[in-house]
Amino acid sequence: MKHIQVTIIEARSERILTSESANSILLHLVSTIGMQKARRNSLVTTYPPHGKSRGGVGLTAFLPFTESAMLLDTYSKQNYLVLIVASCKNFDSEKLKQEFGKLIESSWIKIKTLSLTRLPEDLLAGVN
Repeated sequence: MKHIQVTIIEARSERILTSESANSILLHLVSTIGMQKARRNSLVTTYPPHGKSRGGVGLTAFLPFTESAMLLDTYSKQNYLVLIVASCKNFDSEKLKQEFGKLIESSWIKIKTLSLTRLPEDLLAGVN
């Protein structure tokens, strides 16, 4: 069985990311943790889709990398961002958190809070 590391980083900010900045952040973070991207750019979906008024306002960006994937999701009504990284290769979660914070703030978004959760290995023991 392969080891899977899942890290969740949550942030509260004063404003929300653009699609371009979300893509840049994910591309940078993949290299920060020593992984190789599996595609040139992330897949980004903005909400509400196609001008519809239902649902929240924000975006979801997904970037697969050779060791698994990274997802950045925003919900602008709550000024909320979450970065989820799953990998079968170990990486430095604290380094990822610090770099994520720097990148968010370099996008002119002031972070109010930044927290890190690393799911315990025993919780993931049944995942193949």
